[in-house]
Amino acid sequence: MHRVFRLLGASRYAAIVFAALFALGPLGASTVAHADSGAVDARIERVWPHDRQGNESSVAVAPLVNVEVYLFQRGTLNPVPCSFANPVTLRWAQNGTSHVGWPTVTGPRGDGELAPAYDEYLQRTDGTKLNGVLGQEVARTENGITFPTWVFNDVPVEPYEQVGGTVTTYFLVEVGGVDYRTAVWAHGLDQRTELPRPVIPEGVASTTPGIIDSFISIVWPHDRQGQPASVTAAPLANVAVDLAAHPSDMGHSRWTSVPLGLGQTVRLYRSLDNGFLDPLPIQPKVLVENQTWGPVPGTWPRYEFDDVDVSAARDPANTYYFAAYVDGITTHPTIWAHGADAHTHSPMPDIPATSGPDCT
Repeated sequence: MHRVFRLLGASRYAAIVFAALFALGPLGASTVAHADSGAVDARIERVWPHDRQGNESSVAVAPLVNVEVYLFQRGTLNPVPCSFANPVTLRWAQNGTSHVGWPTVTGPRGDGELAPAYDEYLQRTDGTKLNGVLGQEVARTENGITFPTWVFNDVPVEPYEQVGGTVTTYFLVEVGGVDYRTAVWAHGLDQRTELPRPVIPEGVASTTPGIIDSFISIVWPHDRQGQPASVTAAPLANVAVDLAAHPSDMGHSRWTSVPLGLGQTVRLYRSLDNGFLDPLPIQPKVLVENQTWGPVPGTWPRYEFDDVDVSAARDPANTYYFAAYVDGITTHPTIWAHGADAHTHSPMPDIPATSGPDCT
């Protein structure tokens, strides 16, 4: 599917091949301020991969992307005003899959690892490390409708194809000063999360961390009798979450678990396809694990959400997305994609219902 659009901050036109998945997800409740301006929905509408000379490139090898975001009034396609001055920030999480090697103590996953949002693992060509990029607001007019958009140009990404493996980058949007929901765009050729086994920590924190990295370690699909089932057959799944003190390196088992008795509610969020991630009304079971990689064994909590509805994923055209957040604590989430089809999907950009309230 080809569609021509202009990345307004770049002053050029580009032919776009949509080769990325459209998913959705929220930032942690503790990072969201509530204001009188009303709740908003943030949608990533376009992601354009390109080379360092500004030429269109494939998702597999492109080192940079341009991203465009729309903001709507909550639950509608009515855009926010053109005078909306709140900061809009693009952030990202990652899923890396290795095609070589076996799990070891220093690299226990062997086949996959998750990297949470806010971590500074992407950088510009000058070496500047990034955990987010602030958007440029630009007014856009289509079919007589004028509305604000936020443009992020030349955002560095790790190309999907890596030596011995692949990487999928999940883009999220953070809107300052308002209650918001965000879209997530999965930038990669395979939307599925491949994480063959969870990783145990090297230690346990003695107090509750001020910042938590949340990792979805297990998604186990099953039938209604509790027997394992394939993604295309399972109506339910159990989802297990590990919580690490920030910063963490889950891929090499260099992470410290939160202690037992966290004292805060852990919530699982779920979205279907291009829907928004919303918290599920399921209380997790707290499983007490008792092994670590460190020199002193310890006990640590794993949060298990049982019998989560994943029935729509039995149709390969559908994919669920999961993320976990802790109430009252800044949470850096990972994203888990649960679906049978490896192919990415190509969403059409939204068409606003009307012009922004003060757009001319």
